[in-house]
Amino acid sequence: MTIALTTSAKNAAVNAVTALIETGVGASNGVLVLLTADNREVATAQLSSPAFGSAANGTATANSISSDTDVSGGLATRFSVRNKDNIEVFTGTVSTAGGGGDLQLTTPLLESGDTFEVLSLSLRIA
Repeated sequence: MTIALTTSAKNAAVNAVTALIETGVGASNGVLVLLTADNREVATAQLSSPAFGSAANGTATANSISSDTDVSGGLATRFSVRNKDNIEVFTGTVSTAGGGGDLQLTTPLLESGDTFEVLSLSLRIA
């Protein structure tokens, strides 16, 4: 038998996870780190504070994310969202717009020195 959460429970769970991004004392905001398949850092961007809006229907969408203008370069296949102390809160996949990734970029293949722009980032509990 599968456990099913009500919409209210899904919203509460998503809001609790996104609230963890605001914890810590090391920096003023959480960060989004793009990573290659072998966990090499491609780029890092500052999240807004708060990083996400309130959940609706089990989904929270990220507020504005600053672009990284000093990309290391590589093919980003996954990402890590970290709190103010650089502690990982959640991870996900990367794709181009419409590609089904949890994080959608104009292109996941970034060259050294590129600037990247985040099109969409959301956290969802189904």
